[in-house]
Amino acid sequence: MSDYADTPDDLAPAKEPTPTMPAAFETVAHKTAIDIDAVLTQDELSEDLLKTRLDLHREVTMDHLHSIRGRATIDIAKWRWPEFLFIPGAARAAEYWLTSAPDDHRYALDWISPPTSANHASRVDGTTYTFGNLNPNEPGKSETTSAGVGVYYKPSMSLGLIELQPQVDCSGTVRTFSSSSRGWRRATSR
Repeated sequence: MSDYADTPDDLAPAKEPTPTMPAAFETVAHKTAIDIDAVLTQDELSEDLLKTRLDLHREVTMDHLHSIRGRATIDIAKWRWPEFLFIPGAARAAEYWLTSAPDDHRYALDWISPPTSANHASRVDGTTYTFGNLNPNEPGKSETTSAGVGVYYKPSMSLGLIELQPQVDCSGTVRTFSSSSRGWRRATSR
């Protein structure tokens, strides 16, 4: 039976490699251990010599702890602004990512149709608003209205498929009215 019967599927945990210390650290540690043993057994070693050895041991240990072992590499590309992220022109980039947003990753277009005072689109703050009203005196006539913001996107490839997935938060209201001999009245439905 395995010593690790309580682990899933009787898998033994991976053994961690033993850390290795530099030779200077090992030598000082060995001498310090011998000196401590000598003082504890009331040997002929003086306390001043022990203190000197402990200070040397502490210095080597602190040097070892505060030095970078191995080669430290930082992949700057991981922290660059993501190619897929576009934000409003006046948005704080820190709310979206760790670094600042390049100008070509901010909204560059806005439009409304038809150009009425009720419709609104802003590349600066990313908001859009559109309003349409059907004329009850002209049944069957349709009304179309739109507002939007956009970006310029230049793909890094010359042949391929690009999928755009906007994040949109929206709400809408539909109102209906019916006529009667008494005038207009708001009809509600649930």
